[in-house]
Amino acid sequence: MCPSCNNGQVLEKRPHVRDKYVIIDCCPSCNGIWLDKGELEAIRKENWLITIKKIGRWLAGADGFQ
Repeated sequence: MCPSCNNGQVLEKRPHVRDKYVIIDCCPSCNGIWLDKGELEAIRKENWLITIKKIGRWLAGADGFQ
């Protein structure tokens, strides 16, 4: 149930596009997004690793940093 709406709206489960272990809970009524314990940290770590890889490729001249 959505913790924001308080109208008994059931949350929809959507997988994260890059991490199959992160399931995003979305409310179709208020468009709220909810994460379970540890999921935000998993997303942060993943984004950090992607950024480090991009910087490494940029420093090596493999592609532009975007």
